[in-house]
Formats: sequence, structure tokens, C-alpha cells
Amino acid sequence: MQMDKNKEILLWRAEVIRMYKLFDDMSTAGDMYKPEHTNYVKHVGKLVEDGLNNGIITSDGYNLYRKE
Repeated sequence: MQMDKNKEILLWRAEVIRMYKLFDDMSTAGDMYKPEHTNYVKHVGKLVEDGLNNGIITSDGYNLYRKE
């Protein structure tokens, strides 16, 4: 059974939003809790920042936008 194309697009859009929010929440948690800067914390922080900065989505803090 093939999924309706519009439904598939909506599901992918919802997943992109969910993943961006996860990266953003992880970045915010690092700012809020000021964890000890172990190698693990540094590595995860870099992965999160790379995820936020190198994707096609950006945010103004309230809404998500596709980078042009």
C-alpha cells in the first residue's frame, strides 16, 4: 500500500520539526545547566551545534524557516 504523497510530505515535515526541536532543546540544556566540560560534553555540544548550523532549517527562536 502506497502512502498518499501529501501525507508523506506532512510526516517528513513533522519529523524535521521534531529533530530540530531536539537539537535546540539539547543546546538550551547545555546553556541552562552548565555541565562540566568533559570530552563527552564537548563532543555532544559540537554535534548539536553542527546539527543546528549545517542543516537547511533555521529559527528566529519562535518559528522554523527553510534556509535560502
